[in-house]
Amino acid sequence: MKRIYKRKAKIIEIWSEGDDDFSKAIYALHIGDMASVYKAMKDGVEAEPVNLIAQLKEELYQHSRSSS
Repeated sequence: MKRIYKRKAKIIEIWSEGDDDFSKAIYALHIGDMASVYKAMKDGVEAEPVNLIAQLKEELYQHSRSSS
């Protein structure tokens, strides 16, 4: 994913916390959502859906279905 997204945004890696993969995924999504809201507030803009994030969420969904 770094190869795809590094051209459009700065990448900061986080390590999820949780007892299982689902908990870790929810943790990571929560951190990402909070970072997005914080950045929007800091920049004085309304937080709204972003196509790049929607694509990432779809990719994660497809990956989780193929891993089952």
